[in-house]
Amino acid sequence: YYAIRWPTDGYDPHAAATGRGRALFYDTAASEVETRYERRWDEESQTPFYVYEEGGSPYQTWYDDAESLGYKYDLVLERDIQGIGIWALGYDGTRPELWEAIETHFTLEENPPCPAETTARIAHRPDLLLPLRAFRDERLARMPGGNAWIGEYYRLAPRIERLLADHPALRWEAVGLLPDVAAMARSLLAGKGDAFDLFAFHRATRFLDDLIGATTDPELQRFFRKAGRLLRDFRASHD
Repeated sequence: YYAIRWPTDGYDPHAAATGRGRALFYDTAASEVETRYERRWDEESQTPFYVYEEGGSPYQTWYDDAESLGYKYDLVLERDIQGIGIWALGYDGTRPELWEAIETHFTLEENPPCPAETTARIAHRPDLLLPLRAFRDERLARMPGGNAWIGEYYRLAPRIERLLADHPALRWEAVGLLPDVAAMARSLLAGKGDAFDLFAFHRATRFLDDLIGATTDPELQRFFRKAGRLLRDFRASHD
């Protein structure tokens, strides 16, 4: 929640420091970006910075904001790390965006809508949820990154629900896909190694591509791409 302002030998990212850095609170850095300087983005470190000149010499200020912290929080969830640390609370002053980033990544609605449950209800097939839940607990949760994906699914469930509600064709695509996915989950749980139905796999990957194309939410897009990678990894383990 703080920035470091460096005297440097140039304005490009990663220019050499020519002296000691000076710490600034986050609210000071954020205010300077809003009122005085242009926010820049370093793709390599996934962090923002800004540059300026003082006394004829270049300076660079590097810091974390809601976007860069969001990428770090994504990594925490992906690696199933058991928490985050911040130095120090209060350095953001009265600004709300860093707290909102924490809320977005680490809190759930009291009873968030579950897209799978809604889809099964529309299909009049609540029984299809049983093999999916068993697969979640007995297989997916034991895969690398599986627990993180499950946590993200429930955290993003309200947004996924809204996406499906706004795109009825996608909802009906999910309704049509659900029996195949449930049957595949049931067979795999029974230990049938040859049960990875390629037709269902291709339908599922196409559905994920359709979801990515239907949303402009970058977090949902990353989640659906991650789901596709998990699906491909699981297929590879059963080839």
